[in-house]
Amino acid sequence: MANESVEILLATYNGARFLGEQIASIQNQTYTNWSIISSDDGSTDETTSIIKSYQAAMPGKIKILEGGKQLGSTMNFSYLLEKSTADYVMLCDQDDVWVADKIALQMQEMLKLEAAHGKDFPLLVCSDLAIVDEQLQVLYPSFFKHRKQSTDILNDSYKLIAHSTITGCTMLLNRAAIRVAVPIRINNFQQDHWIGMHVAYYGKISCIEQPLVLYRQHSSNVVGASKISLQYLLSRLGYFPNLIKDWLRLKQKASIPVPVAKVFLFKIWYNASRLLKR
Repeated sequence: MANESVEILLATYNGARFLGEQIASIQNQTYTNWSIISSDDGSTDETTSIIKSYQAAMPGKIKILEGGKQLGSTMNFSYLLEKSTADYVMLCDQDDVWVADKIALQMQEMLKLEAAHGKDFPLLVCSDLAIVDEQLQVLYPSFFKHRKQSTDILNDSYKLIAHSTITGCTMLLNRAAIRVAVPIRINNFQQDHWIGMHVAYYGKISCIEQPLVLYRQHSSNVVGASKISLQYLLSRLGYFPNLIKDWLRLKQKASIPVPVAKVFLFKIWYNASRLLKR
């Protein structure tokens, strides 16, 4: 397999507790032609000093962008994506751990897709995750199964608007995908949601249904992995007016069609089908 350069975009905020384990898991990758671009969002703990210590220990491997902007997670990732220059880019959370062959397996799939569609075709490769506790003990071996999510909606943009299936920390993008998805124009949607819906419309998404990330659950998670149940979905019903407002705003800001009624109906159907799935 070709040894193409991969940029890993690491957005941080008060992540000192787990950051070292994440960087160590990147160091241990079987695919070695990678570099990290980091942007901190105004941390008040030891996050920035930890990154600087790794930068000093690995000359040329870590680039630190000017931080302290307090953009929020979504816009911090948008900033990193705009500053990236490599043909292949991965998103990285500060508190997870990567399986050792994550980059290798995803790059293998990416190059296979580019051989079929061309480098100028927007492509995204994602994967399943294993949900773990703070000590990395496995709670659920498959994020998809735990959340009762199906990967068969990944290439329908309106379905991804209704329900984001891809987790950002599993994303590998080619340069063509970045061109259609960046900049992120509103922060009502997480970066993975915005990117996924745009790549699904303009290009193709492929999923490796194998957990390549240990997705750590703890009290500071921005987005967790709640179990799907009737009680959980009923608790979310009150948010539907806000969802519709978000979709209407998305319709103004996104460069893809946003059929709000169709999205709404699919959201209802999809959640009902997840409840019935064993």
